[in-house]
Amino acid sequence: MAAFAAVVLCLGLFSCAGSAQKKPPPRVIRGVIDLTDWNFQADGPAKLNGQWEFLWNGHYDAARPGGLFPAGRPDYFPLPSLWEGRTEQGTAVSPHGRAVYALTVRLGNSSGPLRLDISGVLSVCRVWADGRLIDANGEFGGSSSTGMQTQTETPRTHIMLPQFTPSGPTTHLVLEVSNHTNIQGGLNTAISLGQADQIARMASFRWILGALIGGVLLAMSGYHLMLFAARRKDHANLYFGLFCLAWCVATLFSPGSGFLMNRLTTALPWRAYIDLALLPYGLTNPLMVMFYNSLFPKRWGRAVNVLFSALGAAFMLTIAFSPPSAYGAVPLLYFLVTRTAFLYLFCSFALDLWRREPGVAVLVPGYLALLWAELSKMLFDLHATSSAGFAPYGMLMFIAAYAVFMSRRFALTSARAERLSGELEASNERLVHLNHLKDEFLANSTHELKTPLAGMVGISESLLAGSGGSLPDEAKNALRILKHSGKRLSRLVDDVLDHARLENRDVRLMSEAVDLRAVVLRVLALAHNLDGDKGLDLRCRVPEDLPPVLADPGRLEQILINLVGNAIKYTPRGWVEVFAEPQNDAVRVGVADSGVGVPEAERQRIFEPYEQLAEHDRGVSGGAGLGLAISKRLVELHGGALELDSAPGKGSVFTFALPLAAEGSAGQPKNRATGPARTQRPSPEALEESAAVRPGESSETPGPDYQVLVVDDEPVNRYAVAACLKVAGVSVKTAKDGARALRLLDEGDRPGVVVLDVMMPGLDGYAVCRALRRTHSGLELPVVMLTCRNRVEDVVEGFAAGANDYVTKPFSREELLARVDTQLHLGRAHRVLEENARLKREVELRGRTVQELRLRQLRLSRMLDAIGEAVLAVNASREVAFCNRSFETLLGLEAATTLGRPAAMLLRDPDDPASLALLAALDALAAGEPAGDIPAVQLLGADGRTMVCIVSATSLELEEEPLALLSLRLPGVSGGLPGEPAGDDGSEPPAAMLRRLEGNRRRIRRLEETLLAMEDDGEARRMALDDLRTVDTLLESISNRLNGGRVATDIRELAVEAMRAALACWTAATGLDKGELAARSGLWNAYMERDGYLRTQTLDKYLSLETLPKRPRWRSVIDTMEFVLAACPADLPGRLELQKLLTLLMQRV
Repeated sequence: MAAFAAVVLCLGLFSCAGSAQKKPPPRVIRGVIDLTDWNFQADGPAKLNGQWEFLWNGHYDAARPGGLFPAGRPDYFPLPSLWEGRTEQGTAVSPHGRAVYALTVRLGNSSGPLRLDISGVLSVCRVWADGRLIDANGEFGGSSSTGMQTQTETPRTHIMLPQFTPSGPTTHLVLEVSNHTNIQGGLNTAISLGQADQIARMASFRWILGALIGGVLLAMSGYHLMLFAARRKDHANLYFGLFCLAWCVATLFSPGSGFLMNRLTTALPWRAYIDLALLPYGLTNPLMVMFYNSLFPKRWGRAVNVLFSALGAAFMLTIAFSPPSAYGAVPLLYFLVTRTAFLYLFCSFALDLWRREPGVAVLVPGYLALLWAELSKMLFDLHATSSAGFAPYGMLMFIAAYAVFMSRRFALTSARAERLSGELEASNERLVHLNHLKDEFLANSTHELKTPLAGMVGISESLLAGSGGSLPDEAKNALRILKHSGKRLSRLVDDVLDHARLENRDVRLMSEAVDLRAVVLRVLALAHNLDGDKGLDLRCRVPEDLPPVLADPGRLEQILINLVGNAIKYTPRGWVEVFAEPQNDAVRVGVADSGVGVPEAERQRIFEPYEQLAEHDRGVSGGAGLGLAISKRLVELHGGALELDSAPGKGSVFTFALPLAAEGSAGQPKNRATGPARTQRPSPEALEESAAVRPGESSETPGPDYQVLVVDDEPVNRYAVAACLKVAGVSVKTAKDGARALRLLDEGDRPGVVVLDVMMPGLDGYAVCRALRRTHSGLELPVVMLTCRNRVEDVVEGFAAGANDYVTKPFSREELLARVDTQLHLGRAHRVLEENARLKREVELRGRTVQELRLRQLRLSRMLDAIGEAVLAVNASREVAFCNRSFETLLGLEAATTLGRPAAMLLRDPDDPASLALLAALDALAAGEPAGDIPAVQLLGADGRTMVCIVSATSLELEEEPLALLSLRLPGVSGGLPGEPAGDDGSEPPAAMLRRLEGNRRRIRRLEETLLAMEDDGEARRMALDDLRTVDTLLESISNRLNGGRVATDIRELAVEAMRAALACWTAATGLDKGELAARSGLWNAYMERDGYLRTQTLDKYLSLETLPKRPRWRSVIDTMEFVLAACPADLPGRLELQKLLTLLMQRV
C-alpha cells in the first residue's frame, strides 16, 4: 500500500509539472484571440479563455454571410462559464436554452492540422471551423424563436476532440450549444487549441492516469473486502473497501480521468451515465466517516454515523428518482455534506493526534494532501485558477495514507497473533505436561490413600465383630457409618486409579465367555444399597437363553454398576431397567430409566471426566463425575461404543454392544442364572449397612420445640452433624431434604436454628432458605449454611438467600458448635426483645386504660353530682366506688375518706333488719338479680348522728364491672338534700331513672348484637328501631334533667369543672402536669421552686371553687380549654366532654 501512495504522488507531481506552461496564452478579447506569436510546438496548447461573441437563443447558419450579427451590435459572454446572469449587452441568460459562441483565431504562420479539446459540455453541442461542421455531441431538438423547446434533444458525451486544418492565417470557430435536460447549461471547462498530436497525447495521458487510479482503488477495495470476509468482526475493512470501490466508480466518470467511462461505454444512455457518475458520491462521505469512527471509536460515533448515512441516502434518492433537470438542490446538498464530513474528519483527526492515538501519525501526509486538494478546488471554484487538477490526486493520496495505516495495523495484528499463537502453543505443551503430572499425582496419591482406608474399614469391621468387646447400639451404628464411608471413599479412589490407567492406556482386558444375565442380577442386587428411600422398581429384562458374551467379567460388572448407579442417581421415582437383546453376532446391552433425562447440549459433556449435569437440570448432588467417563472408555476397549438416547423429563437409555463368545471356546460360563427375571435381595450385611447409613429423621425425635434442625440429603453428614450437637447437649431433629424441612415447619415445629446443606436434590439449600425467609425473619429463625463450596460468589449467594452464617466442609466440631451456639443466643435475645416490646405495649395500654377509667370515673362523678339525690356506688366487693356531693352533704362525709371503705361501715347497726336487707340487696345486684327499695335504713353520719333514709338500689356496669347504685332520700323528701321540698312536676325519681338507664343500656347491647346478626328482615328491623326509640326517650329525659341542673349551677362552678376537665385531658394526652400546661400555653404564670418543680399558683386557684377569684379571667379559661383541645387526639376519652363544657361556658360567658 505504501508503494501505491508513492506511485500516486509521483503521478500527481508529474501531472502538475506536465500541465505547467512556459508562458501564459493570450486571452480572447471581444470575440478575437491573437495567437500569431504563439508557438504550439514550443509553448503547448493554448486555452481559449475570454469574451466570445455570443448569441442567445439563436441559430448558426454557415451559409449566411456577416457572422452572428451581420446588421446589429454584437454581444459577448465569457467562456468558460455557466449560463447565468446577463451578457455584455444585458441579455438575460438561463440554464435552459440555446446559444451560439463565435471566435476568430489569428494563427500567423501555423501550419498542419489542429485539434480542440472541449471537455466541459453539459448537454448538446456542434462545432464549426471556417463554416464546416467538424464535430457534433448529441442531437438538437427543435426550438421556437423564443428559445422554447419544441422537440426532445438527445445528449451523448461529455468530451469532444474535433480536428481541422486551418484554411488560412485566420480561422473562425463556432460552437452551437443547447441544454434542456441538465440542471446547468453552458461550458464550465476551458477549451484548448493545439496541434492534433498534442491534444491526443493530453487526452491519452488523462485516460491512462484515470485507468491507473481506478485500478489502484479497485485493488484496494478487493483487498480490504477479502480481509473483511476473513475476519468479519473488523468492520473497518468493510467500510474502507466499499469507500475505495465507490471512489473508483466516481473517478472513472469524472473529468480527472478524461471521462474514461465515456470512451469505454459510448452506447451508455446519457441519463444512466449521469446517475452512475453522481450516485457514488452519496456513499463516499458516510463510508469515510464510519470507517474513521471504527478505527478510533468515539462515544458520539454512532450518532454521527446515522446522521451522515441519512444525508447520503437523501442525496442518492434525489439522484435516482429525479430527472437531471430537477437537480436544483443536489449541488448545494453535496457541497454541505462533503464539507461537513471533511470538517468532522479534520477535527476528529486533530483530537486523536493530540491524544496520541496509536498509529494516527501515519495519516498526517494523507490529511495534508486532502487539504491541498480542497484548497485547489476552492481556488478553482473562485476562478482564481484555471483548473483543479490536483483534486483527484489529493484524494488518492488521502486514501493511500489510510491504506498504509490499515496495512500497518494488519501487520501489527498479524505479529501479535503470531506471538499469541506461540504463547498458546507453549501453554498447551505446558498443560499437557501438567496433565501428565496430575495423572501421576492422582495415581500415586490414590495408592497412598488406599492403605489408611483399608485400615479404617478393617478396624471398623473387627470392632463390629466383637474384637473390642460389647459395644452399645449407638457406637455400632457409628462404626457401620464409618465402614460405609471408608468403602465409598475406597471406590472413589478405585475410580480415580482406573481413570488414570485408562488415560495412560494401561488397562488390559481379560476377556472370556460371560453369562450376562448372572452379572446383571448381581449388579441389581448390589444396586439396592444405592436406592435409598426412593422405592424404585429395579428390573432385569435379559433372556435366560441369551448366549454368553465375550468380555472381561470384572470390567463388565464395573460398567453396569456405573450405568445403573447413574440411572438411580438421576431417577427420583419410577423404574430402572437393564435389558439385553441379540443383534447378529453381538448382544446389545442397555440401561434405561424414567429419570430426569439429559438435554441435547449436555450429551457429549457428561462423558468427559469430572463432568456432571448442571444442578438446575439434574436436581441431585454428589459424585465425582468419573463413572460415565470410565464406562465409555471400558466399552471402547471391548470394541464397542457407549451411546445415549435421552430427552429432558423422559428418562435416558444408555446402550453398548458386546460380541458373542465363540461356541465351544474355553471359559464357558458356569452356574448360569435361571428362573424368573427378578432381582436378588441384598445380603443381611448389606441391609444392615444400608440401615446404618439411612437412619430415621431422628433416633430420638423431640417435640415441636427443639434447638437445631439439621437438613442434609447425605445420611453420613446428617448423622455426623447431629452427633456433634447432641454431645454438646443440643436437642436436634433431622430432615433428609428441603421439602421435608419445610413440611416440619408448616406442621408446627419451632427450632431455634436450622443447619442447612446447600447441595441437595430437589430444593437446594438456597431455595429452602428463600422459602424460610418468606415466613420467618433472620432473627426469628437463624439459618447456618453447611457446604463444600467456599468461593466468594457462593458465600454471597448464601447470604443473599437469607442465611445468617456459613460453615464450609470439612468443618471442625468446635467451629460448628460455636456458630450454632451464637445463632441460638441471638435467637433467644431476639425473643427476649420481642417479649420486652410486648410487655412495654401492655404497660402503655394499661396506662391508657387507667387514664380512660379515671376520665370515665370523673364523668360518672359529674353525672352523679348533677343528680339532686344522694347517690352511692358499691362494687361487687361491697366497697364504696363512687359518691356524689349530695351524699357528702347528707352524711357530712368526704369522698376522699369514704371511697374504698366497706359499705357496711356506713350502717349504724349492721344487724338491723333494714341493714341486712340492704346488704342482701347488694348481693342480689352483684348476682345480676333485681332489688327494690329498702325503707328506714339507719346510716351513720360524720358526727355520729343517725340518718334514716329510704334506699333505692339498682345495678350498673361500668367497663364490664358490675356496680350497685344506691339512691338515698329522706322520708317525705324528693330531693337528696335536707330541707329540699319535694317536686310536684311529675318528673321521674333519679333512682328509677338509673334503673331504666341500666336496663336500656343492656337493651342497647342486645340490639347491637341483633342488628349485626340481622338479615334483610324489615319487620325485625322495625321492632329494633321501636326499642331504640324508648332509649332515646330516656336519654332525653336524663339530658333535660342534667341540663336543667347545669343551668341552675353557678357559672363559677362551671368554670372550675371545665378547668379540671381540661387538666385531666392534658395529662391523659401528653403525660405532663399542670406546670407544663401553664408554661407551654403561656396563659398562666409558672415559676421554678428550689426542689426543681414548676409551680402554678395562679392556675391552681381556678381548680377549686373556694380559691376561684371573684372576677375570673374568662378569656384565659376559654383559651386554656382550646389549647388543650388542640393537643388532644380525636379519639381521646374525655375530649368530647371537654368540648361540650367549652361550648356551654362560652354560651354562659
